[in-house]
Amino acid sequence: MTDAVVSAVLCCAVEGNPGAKVVMISALWRRARIDPVCYGLRVRWLHAKF
Repeated sequence: MTDAVVSAVLCCAVEGNPGAKVVMISALWRRARIDPVCYGLRVRWLHAKF
């Protein structure tokens, strides 16, 4: 279930939904606490322009 929800949010973020982008950044920030790769992804999302 979680994978489906995150995939839907990701699609919305890529399509330009600013709220979905914030959700992705927040999720990556939380995940970065246990997975350092997510920190780099979060930084890229912060500066991404779709």
